[in-house]
Amino acid sequence: MNIISSSQDIFFLVLAFCILWFTIFLTWLMYYVISAVRQIHQTIARVKSKLDAVDELISFVKDKVSNGASYLTFIVSGVGKLVELLSTKEKSPKKSKR
Repeated sequence: MNIISSSQDIFFLVLAFCILWFTIFLTWLMYYVISAVRQIHQTIARVKSKLDAVDELISFVKDKVSNGASYLTFIVSGVGKLVELLSTKEKSPKKSKR
C-alpha cells in the first residue's frame, strides 16, 4: 500500500498541510483580536467608573454650594443689620458720665 501514487496525491497532501497551517493562523489571529477587544472593554469600563465618580463629586459639590448659597442670604442680611446697628450707634451722641 503506497500512500503517494501520483502527483495528485502529493497535491492533496500539500493542500491538507496548507489548510492546517491556515487554520492555526486563523485561530492565533482570533485569539489576539478577542484579547484586544477584551482589553478595550475593560479600559472602557474603568473610564466609565472614573467618570461616574467625577459625576458624583460634581453633584456633591453642587449640592453643597447651593445649600451654602441659601445660608449666604441670611448671613448677608444679618451682617447688613449689624452694620446698620453699629452705624446708628456711632451717630448717636455719646453721653459722658460727669
